[in-house]
Amino acid sequence: METHSSRKKYTLITGASAGLGKAIAKECAGRGQNMILVSLPYEGLHLFGQALEKKHNVEVHCYETDLTQPQELLRFAQWVKQNFSLNILINNAGVGGTVPIDHATPACIENILQLNIRVLSMLTYHFVPELKKHRQSHILNVGSISAFGPVPYKTVYPASKAFVNAFSYCLRAELMGSPVRVTVLNPGVMLTNSDVIARNSKQSWWGRQLNLSPEFVAKHAVDGMLRGKRAVLPGLLCKMSYWLMRLIPNVIQSFLLLRIFQKEVPAQYKNKPSDIESGWSEKPSQL
Repeated sequence: METHSSRKKYTLITGASAGLGKAIAKECAGRGQNMILVSLPYEGLHLFGQALEKKHNVEVHCYETDLTQPQELLRFAQWVKQNFSLNILINNAGVGGTVPIDHATPACIENILQLNIRVLSMLTYHFVPELKKHRQSHILNVGSISAFGPVPYKTVYPASKAFVNAFSYCLRAELMGSPVRVTVLNPGVMLTNSDVIARNSKQSWWGRQLNLSPEFVAKHAVDGMLRGKRAVLPGLLCKMSYWLMRLIPNVIQSFLLLRIFQKEVPAQYKNKPSDIESGWSEKPSQL
């Protein structure tokens, strides 16, 4: 009779069709981990999963859905619990962008809150009981370095990532003594899609030096997670940015960050009414 400990173990990765999620999936496949990958439909997830299976001789199951829809999230969670033994949960899916708050649409604000906060929280809720069944298991939540400072024109995004940090630290404390280790990843800018690349091209020389490749971040993230670290700040410049934000007074941070991120604001938002289309991306991206 097959016991729980003898069943194949799987790593679940959300937002796995592009950017950091895709890089994390490649990193996990290279380490021989079987995976459950989830993303929005029509993003080439199944072809990506097949390529990983062929290259790394691992088992990959792909699931396409919109997790911001509560019934779809519940259906997905039930499918996973009924069919797989999950020992790693990686909450990567997220969305953000750069736009003045009065130019954002309610739908885009709601999408950030749903994906960055609710989806992460509810998936954790559904899978913690399963993760506790293993001798050792992990949760990796993807935050952002922007969570530590007053970042103008992004507003809801860094606030949502501050939630991810607080949630992760509280959950880690709550699960002390259990087999589950919780890690939060706080990367800087990653060139994950065309929207991020276009915004980042307007930054200063120093701002562009803070760029990180998804592959670099993925390796540090998985290494830190498997070591059971509380938090991962990938790269020296990312660590320096974190400590500068801890040391510099908030009022000075606000002035400096305003000058930096004003450059990213599209021209059509600077002198026009707030009834124009939102500039916040509806696809997963990292600040």
